[in-house]
Amino acid sequence: MIRGGENLLYGFLAGAITAKLLKSFCNIEIPPSLLFAVAVALFTAVFCFCLKIPIVTSKVQRRAFFGAVILFFFICGLLNDSRSHFMSETGGEGKTGRMVSAIREKAIERTRGMISSSQQGSVAVALTIGEQKEIPFQLKKAYSESGTLHALALSGMHISIIYNMISSMLIILNISYRGRWIKLILAFLLIIFYSMMTGFSASIQRAAVMIFIYKAVEMSGRFRGRWSALAFAASVIIIINPKMLATVSFQLSFAAVVGIIAIYPPMYKSFERLFTRHRTYRIISPVVNMLCMSTACQITTTPFTWFYFRSSPELFLIANLVAVPLVTAAIYIYPFAFIFTYFNRIDNYPAAILEFVLKILNEAILYIGK
Repeated sequence: MIRGGENLLYGFLAGAITAKLLKSFCNIEIPPSLLFAVAVALFTAVFCFCLKIPIVTSKVQRRAFFGAVILFFFICGLLNDSRSHFMSETGGEGKTGRMVSAIREKAIERTRGMISSSQQGSVAVALTIGEQKEIPFQLKKAYSESGTLHALALSGMHISIIYNMISSMLIILNISYRGRWIKLILAFLLIIFYSMMTGFSASIQRAAVMIFIYKAVEMSGRFRGRWSALAFAASVIIIINPKMLATVSFQLSFAAVVGIIAIYPPMYKSFERLFTRHRTYRIISPVVNMLCMSTACQITTTPFTWFYFRSSPELFLIANLVAVPLVTAAIYIYPFAFIFTYFNRIDNYPAAILEFVLKILNEAILYIGK
């Protein structure tokens, strides 16, 4: 991402968040006509500067220009929230929507059919397709109380695993620079289709945009930053649907990534400095890594979970230590089990392994939840 461009993204996000806070807590709504007039005035000032029309003195010209540009993006953020009032919701689905819904229903049916236990089948559907309606109430409550409900919800972890699997299958395209771009675009298109099939939640949108931007910037060899990618992802989602900013899933998803970016690196490095001289550290380093990441996410998401649900899980470290490896294994096994459903004469051993993994996961979460 271009240096300095992130300041414009931050200005836009600050405007969108300010508008939402004023509306939610102070019941203040700025008239769109006033915001539009200010935005036009700022755009005119920037346009005059670009045409070298002297509207300010040379001493303050540069600062005034950049201040006007950032303020313009801030006003755009404020305007973006008012745009949600004019967004009309259509009742019917288009051809693409009907096709995606049909594929989704067939995938859910096949997933349920390949697992004998309804409890394990409901969790498999939630982990892969994002449908949580069939999960028993007690089991879902146990996931919530243990702090592992995020493992059932499709998130950045799922998208990262799917991207790695697609990237591994298309590894032959790594032979050239153009091939790597083709691989990235194909992977992104497949992730977009998967996102459509799973309902396009805020966490899925955020992960898809962040992965594409980060990988594209990495291949181009330009400046890359996680904060810039996160700000860009948030801006894209808010521009597409301004109402997403007020949803719990959007806030929890981005809060978790903030924890991973801001808190996780120094926390993990501190443990490395303390225990790196011990011989056993290499063995336990994956566990330490997982604990640090879970703790970082929990620190930044706890204010939101307490504000919305008035609860905070106490055993989230132990629960995540059990849940994350099992969920990761289940996601990797699922494609093989799904493919085997098309071969009726062959025993579906991957599905049996998947059911066994999910059984251990559910029993462990039920025990921790108690």
